[in-house]
Amino acid sequence: MGARYVVTIAEELDEPARQRARQAIEAELALVDRLMSTWRDDSELSRFNRSEAGVAFGASPETIDVLATAARISEWSGGAFDVTVGPLVRAWGFGADARVRAVPRDVEIASVRALTSYRHLALDVPRRTVTKARAGVSCDLSSIAPGYAADRVVAALGALGHRHVLVDIGGEIKAVGRRPDGAPWRVGVAWPGAGDGPQAPASAHLAAVALDGLAMATSGDYRDFFVDTLGRRRSHVLDPRTGWPVAHALASVSVVRPSAAEADALATALMVLGPEEGGHLAERAQLAAYFVLRRQDGTFETRQTPPFAALRVE
Repeated sequence: MGARYVVTIAEELDEPARQRARQAIEAELALVDRLMSTWRDDSELSRFNRSEAGVAFGASPETIDVLATAARISEWSGGAFDVTVGPLVRAWGFGADARVRAVPRDVEIASVRALTSYRHLALDVPRRTVTKARAGVSCDLSSIAPGYAADRVVAALGALGHRHVLVDIGGEIKAVGRRPDGAPWRVGVAWPGAGDGPQAPASAHLAAVALDGLAMATSGDYRDFFVDTLGRRRSHVLDPRTGWPVAHALASVSVVRPSAAEADALATALMVLGPEEGGHLAERAQLAAYFVLRRQDGTFETRQTPPFAALRVE
């Protein structure tokens, strides 16, 4: 899915155990890639995106599970999280079909906005089908599938008896157990801009949390963006409600949850909602969330919810 991954097992493994672990990891990643990748034309998701409107598409239980989680977070966030952003992603030149990046014409944004709504998807979980209401509706699961893959890899390694594991798939991280030295797994929130800026700390991260049976995902505007002809920064984080990249002060949001898939999607939803609306929603839902805001002078401000503060180790 265009992402790198790292898996750390905090145990001494002989070669047979190492091979079993590697096979389990690769099998889970291959499954998610085969089902949910927009980077391959033969994936289940790509076939659904080409399917006709009004026709029930039979999908795997894994894809249905991800779509059900996505639908729940779409409702919770009022549509700030929406997997039907595929046409918007392409219009802005991001994703697997990346092209020369430029601001689309208003008429193009209006056209793809008409195709962007989680309500255009009818999910039948018992029958394992999903139906699109309009021709041209296209899903992109890149804001939830990497976290889902991390959950599956941890579970697969647990089935082999590995109880001390950290999995990082495209920056979506899940950890169980302890590090080799017996200390908790410590995961940091990256400094926006990978250490650049007037406040950049030597450690290049802002805060760290201890994870055991928990996942942390971060959504930010600083890794994938372009600058338009007027000098405005256009992020790959798109607001499905407007069709435009987010334009508020948030640089990143990190969320900690037991499920990496949920953390992945919730971080995206809060990033779209922005510092005020997203902050209020995170507080009401008692989410463990950490917000990094840009100030006009180029420095940063951070905010955290009490559940996130409770997990911090620095």
